[in-house]
Amino acid sequence: MDHDVFMHQMEDRFREEFAKALKALEKAPDGHWIAASEMAFRDAALTAAREGLEQAVQAKVDANPTAQAAAFSHPDPAIRDLPPPRNKGDHPLLLDFYHLSEHIWDTAKCSLGKTDEARK
Repeated sequence: MDHDVFMHQMEDRFREEFAKALKALEKAPDGHWIAASEMAFRDAALTAAREGLEQAVQAKVDANPTAQAAAFSHPDPAIRDLPPPRNKGDHPLLLDFYHLSEHIWDTAKCSLGKTDEARK
């Protein structure tokens, strides 16, 4: 992973998300600037952090051919001793960071009262 290229990509992505938050603030009615934009800024930061973590860890795993087996070994020998994957992504225990981050994202939204379930 080229550090400078990755940083540039993530800076661009953060700028996109931050621009959305600034638009929410610009559209906010007087007297409601914080209430109308606070969640947009929080969402921008969380989105950038989530995507950055996903991409950085995936790049690290992709760069190290033994990382998939070594970093995510299972305590059950029947699973742990499976033959190594032939193709990238074939291993059944490869951590799916996208779905993990989606669960974290949903939990955060619910905890902060941003879902219908949390409002009940």
